[in-house]
Amino acid sequence: MPGKLFLFDGTAIFYRGYYGIDVTLTNSKGEPTNALFGTARMLSKFTRERMKNGDYAIFAFDRKEATKRHDAYESYKATREAMPDALVAQLKDIPELVEAFGIKFLSIAGIEADDILATAAKKYRDKVDEVLIVTGDKDLLQLVDDKVHILRFVTGLTDLDVYDREKVLSRYELEPERLHALLSLAGDPSDNIPGVPGIGIKTAQKLLKEYGDIEGIYANIRKLSP
Repeated sequence: MPGKLFLFDGTAIFYRGYYGIDVTLTNSKGEPTNALFGTARMLSKFTRERMKNGDYAIFAFDRKEATKRHDAYESYKATREAMPDALVAQLKDIPELVEAFGIKFLSIAGIEADDILATAAKKYRDKVDEVLIVTGDKDLLQLVDDKVHILRFVTGLTDLDVYDREKVLSRYELEPERLHALLSLAGDPSDNIPGVPGIGIKTAQKLLKEYGDIEGIYANIRKLSP
């Protein structure tokens, strides 16, 4: 199974298309099309410049159903605004648009797009030459290794920054496999997930660099300042 596997965070791309292009863009029926246009323009440029015959691609998309995270924590993502009506109106056409580019559209009830991407990355990393995840989500950086890399949005939909292990370490001062501990301690406001009271990113980095992981912090809890 040679070639590269491209994993697209479809929900993020669709949202960026919506907010990056004038919402007054419509078709002949007066239906909004800006998110579809933005997504199509991004995929057209991406497939033309980065993908070759023999590569594979999945475009993962969130569903409206609750996930296991909502069951575990009632306030998960509770601070996020509802999807605009003009964006909702374009949802029905996104699967057909994506698959017209030869990309598999995948959306599963009860499973977030992030989890689809992470599962695919883990399942296929040893079967392809490289896995490239296109996203703006920092959570997926914990998957980075010698074969899994992140193409992270900088601005718009086509300005992408490549994250390998060295880039993650430079940006967060920790290896990819320790980012879950960093976010557990500091929390993640974008998902409305609280961290440990009084601990932000800098303190979490310091603790993890000194004690290794959360278990190490607990083992040395009496040494910490209040």
